[in-house]
Amino acid sequence: FTITPVFIICNDNNNKYRPLVTKTSGGGNAAITYFIDWYGTNSTRILRCHISNGTILQGITSSFDFNEQWNHIIYTFDGMKHKLYINGEQYGSSITQTISAQILETAINIGRGFGGNYIWDGLIDEVKIYNRALSNAEANAEYNKIFNQFKIKNSEKGLIGYWKLEDNTIDDSGNENNGETYTP
Repeated sequence: FTITPVFIICNDNNNKYRPLVTKTSGGGNAAITYFIDWYGTNSTRILRCHISNGTILQGITSSFDFNEQWNHIIYTFDGMKHKLYINGEQYGSSITQTISAQILETAINIGRGFGGNYIWDGLIDEVKIYNRALSNAEANAEYNKIFNQFKIKNSEKGLIGYWKLEDNTIDDSGNENNGETYTP
C-alpha cells in the first residue's frame, strides 16, 4: 500500500502525539494498526510510519524537521519493505518487515487518532491511499505533480487568479476567484 499526505506542521508544545493518517482496531499497544504520525516533544519529535500486528510494531522512524512548511510524505509498504519519501526523495534506507500485515475492516482516520483523543494541529491536504506500493519513479512523479501545483499557487507575487480551465473555471490560485463559462 501507499499513503501520501501533504501537510504543514503547526508548532505545538503541549501534545507529543499528532496523528496524520491512522487505521486501527483499537487503542493501546495491543491494537492492530497502520499509521503515520509525528511523535515526541518539539525538541525530539520524530515522524513514524508503522504497522503493528497487535504485538510488534515495525516500520520507519525519521527525525525529519518539518520547519512549519508544506512537505510531501509518501509511505509505502510492499508486503516486505517499508519506504519513506519526503519531498520526492527516499529518506533513509528501506526497512524489512518481519511480521505479517493484517486486514482491518475499520475506518481510516485523517488527522485524528483512535477514539478522537488526539488531533492533528496543522493542515493536511491531498491524502491518497493506493492498494500497491509506488515505485521510486512514481513517488518522485507524485511529488513533482503536487510541488508544481503548489509552486504556481504560492510563489507568484501578486497572483490573484489562476484558471487551468480543465472543464471548470475554478481559481487554482487559492484566492477563490472562481468564474463561469459562457457558451454562445
